[in-house]
Amino acid sequence: MKRMGLTAWALLLYFDSAAGLGLGDLRVDSALHDTLNARIDLVKVSPGDIDAISVRLADDEAFKSAGLERSYVLSQLRFEAVGTAENAGYIRVTSTERIREPYLNFIIEVQWPNGKTMREYTILLKTP
Repeated sequence: MKRMGLTAWALLLYFDSAAGLGLGDLRVDSALHDTLNARIDLVKVSPGDIDAISVRLADDEAFKSAGLERSYVLSQLRFEAVGTAENAGYIRVTSTERIREPYLNFIIEVQWPNGKTMREYTILLKTP
């Protein structure tokens, strides 16, 4: 019984530290056949943490676990954590080339000084 209590306590501490930063909704500001321009709001980000946030496309194992295909077009995506004057932040999502696929499904991995999280996003690009 004591071991179960320690395990629950350890999990609570892990999730408490991991809950310090959250990922919000994705907003797309581009259309099909444009370079991608989108943003993901960061929730509960500390002003000093923006520079320490690392964002990347999740690895093949994460895609496989989620039952998703990691298509070549996803390798064109770029991610950057950006701070704002309002002490908020977001992740800028761009592409190196024009996106010709109307539907993108991907997982991002975000690391910061106090934790790490992953989240799946889906983009449906409309014609211009």
